[in-house]
Amino acid sequence: MERLTWMLTGMLRTAARLLPPGRREWTEAVRAEAGQVPAGWPRLGWLAAGAVCGLVLTNFFAVAFFMMVLGPLLGAAGGAVAADHPRKPRPARSWAAGLFVRS
Repeated sequence: MERLTWMLTGMLRTAARLLPPGRREWTEAVRAEAGQVPAGWPRLGWLAAGAVCGLVLTNFFAVAFFMMVLGPLLGAAGGAVAADHPRKPRPARSWAAGLFVRS
């Protein structure tokens, strides 16, 4: 439990460095108030909520959303379009294809 608390505190500290100066105070306040929350699950929940909000403030959440949700959806849509409109087959004409075959 303490390792997770330590990890989330480190994430908030790192997120604070990525924020503009006006928003850094918010993550520092979350870390400072975490000491007043009872140890264990309540403190872990407090820090987890602060970490999620820190990710939203750093715009990392938007990048992660695009990569994990919109990327596969757009890839599937492209695959569906390609399956619906196949390319015309071309005859295989190359030297390697007829090397051992005599016509």
